[in-house]
Amino acid sequence: NKIVFASTNHVMGMYDRDRQWPIYDDQPVRFLPTDRNVFGITPDSRTVLDFRLDGSASVYVSSKLEPTQIEGRLAAGVNIASAMDPKVARFFQLALDEHDPLKKFLYFFLAIEIETHATFAKIDHATNLSVLITAPDRVAVSTQDFFDGQRQRWTNLRDRFVWCVLCVWTHLCDADVEEFSRLKKIRDCIAHGSIATPPHSAVAGAEKLAAKLQFPPT
Repeated sequence: NKIVFASTNHVMGMYDRDRQWPIYDDQPVRFLPTDRNVFGITPDSRTVLDFRLDGSASVYVSSKLEPTQIEGRLAAGVNIASAMDPKVARFFQLALDEHDPLKKFLYFFLAIEIETHATFAKIDHATNLSVLITAPDRVAVSTQDFFDGQRQRWTNLRDRFVWCVLCVWTHLCDADVEEFSRLKKIRDCIAHGSIATPPHSAVAGAEKLAAKLQFPPT
């Protein structure tokens, strides 16, 4: 019997079809052995084996900085690190060290979630409500009591995130709120078993937003 190894141009990265990016012996490419599983039998009794090749890569770029710029960025890094919540820092570091996209995304999202709850707990809600909402003098006390009662019901993560943006994270905007909502939906889909791996854009977005929450407000 003849054995046929089947694959697709998409799985192979279009290399065979486009005749691009040939792999030579002197290139730093490693192949790991994989189990061969029977994919099917053709009508003429040939065994068809299906396999695929996965790859990943990281690229780093550098730019020249003046000594004053280096000093400024080092000082800013020290200030951010000293003010960072220890739990947030732990999950942020775990995410940076992780290569699995699922774990990386969840670690970054945990950093966002913990930072949101911690920031929400520190807000002077009464003062911020008085700034954001101007009530008529005749019902000033009733208005304050009403919103104080509403605040006690703000247990939803998104509601707390939006309130933190309004009161503390003044360097964030509507686009950041929309991005948080998108990331939360993906986190929920993972929790409910709808998806097993987040898209690359979600991992990059979670990292960017988690880092942005550590920047000082403008």
